Amino acid sequence: MQSTSEADTGQRIALEDTDHLEFNAGSVTDAYAEISTTVVCQLPSSPSVRDVKGYILKALLRQMPVLSIEDIHELRLLLDVNVTNDASVDEQIAAVFEAAVQIIARWQQSQSEQGRFSA
Repeated sequence: MQSTSEADTGQRIALEDTDHLEFNAGSVTDAYAEISTTVVCQLPSSPSVRDVKGYILKALLRQMPVLSIEDIHELRLLLDVNVTNDASVDEQIAAVFEAAVQIIARWQQSQSEQGRFSA
């Protein structure tokens, strides 16, 4: 099983372009570490990718003040993560988190002119 620190290192590279997103925990890397730890503690013993998605989305709602419940519902619909239930929990968390943050970054980029998201 991949450790959280190894997943964190991989995410740091994959999420370099999203460091401008604002999390309660600070940077994307800090938020990932906090969310990953929280989600691992809350997941059932044999979680599905659906379980992981749900817990990640709840954690993102708490970590990103700019997100609304409606945003989370839309994000749930848009999340298309290429990870199986056979992947380790750390791999599932990393994949879901990365996909969600990439979508949020695209939202922020496309809607920043309207003032909905502020950098």
